[in-house]
Amino acid sequence: ALGKIMPSYPPRDEPVRKRQILQKRERELCHALAHGFAQGRIESAAEKVRYAKLKLIKAIVGELPFLEQSEEVLKRWTKAKTDEKLWKSLGVNEIIKRYEKHNA
Repeated sequence: ALGKIMPSYPPRDEPVRKRQILQKRERELCHALAHGFAQGRIESAAEKVRYAKLKLIKAIVGELPFLEQSEEVLKRWTKAKTDEKLWKSLGVNEIIKRYEKHNA
């Protein structure tokens, strides 16, 4: 008998992969800023950061144990929804400015 079949990905309690993707997108944007890439490429990288951030927030909300009606869960949900609203409303130039500060 073969025994247990291993999953193709490790089970996790947290959206680790979404965090990794966000970090990769942030590095790409910082690299584009540091090396003076064309404005179009920088804007594209900033949009990818926004998209990755929103995907991470969605994954965090999806992982919350809603059946557990605790103050901690409510606080984390509220923070995630506030962050989501912020990242949806940020303009591309505002995202770029945030990362220019990190690069300085």
